[in-house]
Amino acid sequence: STPVADGAARIDEANRLLVDGSPFMPIGMFSGGLKPEDLERLSEAGFNTMLLYGSTGMELDGKGANRLETLKKSLDVFQKHGMKLIFSLKDQYPGKKHALQKLAGVEGIDNVTTALVSELRNHPALLAWYLSDEDTRGEVPKLLRLRRLVSQADPWHPTYVLTFRTEDFPYYAIAGDVAGVDNYPIVN
Repeated sequence: STPVADGAARIDEANRLLVDGSPFMPIGMFSGGLKPEDLERLSEAGFNTMLLYGSTGMELDGKGANRLETLKKSLDVFQKHGMKLIFSLKDQYPGKKHALQKLAGVEGIDNVTTALVSELRNHPALLAWYLSDEDTRGEVPKLLRLRRLVSQADPWHPTYVLTFRTEDFPYYAIAGDVAGVDNYPIVN
């Protein structure tokens, strides 16, 4: 059995997000890139969460000896500013151009994903795993596979999927613990 991670997050029977057993309301931003001063400014403005699209490439505290060490050091910066990260794995399935294929001596998308999640699951700045960003309905079987991999390696953090097609929402609802819709276009 996997020991409960510091910062473990789960959704309770009342559909509340609990972190370390206490209710947590993520108030956050989405971003493609980030600097440490951005986290400081966001924290001071009352935000507590960031979804970083390029999570696997973040370097908020310089380079470590390897990619995993660099990611852990970056998560430490989130922790320092009282921020949580929704870590993006949206490219971690076959057919995605930016999938991380090699990591710390591990090769193959599934193996890399499992190793990455297993290494980061205990970091207290981790809030959830972001698995999709407006993928097509046809990608849902791959998302389900990714969800199983991630949830097996880390049962202590929810998965999050997103579509902008309201008609596809029921398909996405089975692909993550939390499913979201971002409606386009915004007309008023």
